[in-house]
Amino acid sequence: MAIAATLRRTLKEARAKARIACLAQACASMLLASALTLGLAASAAAQSRSFVVGGKAFTEQYVLAEITKQLLEKAGVPARTRVGYGTDTIREAQLAGEVDIAWDYTWTGYSMHLGFTEPRDPDAALAEVRETDRANGLIWLERSSVNNTYALAVNLDFAAENCIHSVEDLAQALRNGAAFRMASDQECHKRADCLLGAERAYNFKVAPERIAVMNVAETHEALRERRAEIAVVYTTDGKIPAYDLELLEDPRGVFNAYYLVPVVSARALEEEPRLKPILERIARSLDTATSQDLHYRVDIVGQPVDQVARYFIASKGL
Repeated sequence: MAIAATLRRTLKEARAKARIACLAQACASMLLASALTLGLAASAAAQSRSFVVGGKAFTEQYVLAEITKQLLEKAGVPARTRVGYGTDTIREAQLAGEVDIAWDYTWTGYSMHLGFTEPRDPDAALAEVRETDRANGLIWLERSSVNNTYALAVNLDFAAENCIHSVEDLAQALRNGAAFRMASDQECHKRADCLLGAERAYNFKVAPERIAVMNVAETHEALRERRAEIAVVYTTDGKIPAYDLELLEDPRGVFNAYYLVPVVSARALEEEPRLKPILERIARSLDTATSQDLHYRVDIVGQPVDQVARYFIASKGL
């Protein structure tokens, strides 16, 4: 009797342990399945994320954003554009993580983002911007040779007739009594890194009554229609080659360099390391003349931005 009771008790305990072991195994299987499901879901989410390429509200930025998107997609990296920002708002969007990639300018970074105003060597300025913005989670990659800065422009025939090919030549003519008319945007004629600085550096003066202030997009028209002999322009504008304009050389470097640079969030680079080589390939394929041509195709010829982006990619073999 005692032996039988002991056997029954032992059998009962063994069955209980077996049930516990089965429950533990089932729980472990469920946990493993849940972990795998969550991991697969996270992986799928990462793969399906589209990187946002931001752009400001002008032609150069529209084209660059589209070029970037198309090349990323060509490499199998999902991307979409979000353009129309201002200088401040796109910076805020990048800092907030709403924009992953943007194309910015060296002097914009140095003066507007860091707050410096004194002229500085563009590569030294870029090095300082890189160091500062790394702490903000933004990485400034290899710069292009596109310099979208202010310049003074004249008609080619005017330059030839008056032997004016530099700001120094212009200053000499003005000091000798020439009374040229100037078309300026709303800012250049009162900025130290534009006309005011040029007047000081080259020792000349344009009489205020001979300066017509207008939108910078219209200054080329003033030259074309002979309403002005000199115009303030942006160096990458497509109207420069279209209207046969000559940019006056600035040997004293009054006009600060606005080199174009791809800027990407550190988070995006960590998620997708291919962003860096793709963006730097674009940067190495760009120069000021190429940017003028892209502007010309959009603004003068009227080609769609996506078509111009495809042309650029094909012509550069990217």
